[in-house]
Amino acid sequence: MSDIDPGKIAEWIALGKTGIESLKLAWNLLPKSNNKDEIEQNIAKAERAFAESNAKLAKELDYKLCQCTFPPQIMLWVQAEQAQVCKNCGHRIERPKPAKISPTWGHSRGR
Repeated sequence: MSDIDPGKIAEWIALGKTGIESLKLAWNLLPKSNNKDEIEQNIAKAERAFAESNAKLAKELDYKLCQCTFPPQIMLWVQAEQAQVCKNCGHRIERPKPAKISPTWGHSRGR
């Protein structure tokens, strides 16, 4: 596993999303031109590269990934549901429940 602090992943993703959103806002302010189309394509490439890097980092940090899109979606733990959930498609991976063991301690075997 990487030396990256898992607690920092949400902060890193939020900062990246803010950067991409800022680029999109700036693009919307540009006048229509051939350069605007080129800028739009570059923003789309940046979004995809950011999503791929997020998935790669999440995999290195042992997060579950959902295969509903490419790049894969990061599945996060939802405490209220006791499951890891994909925010895109809703796929769930529940924590395995402990096996129920019938109590036999102290019981005789029919003697």
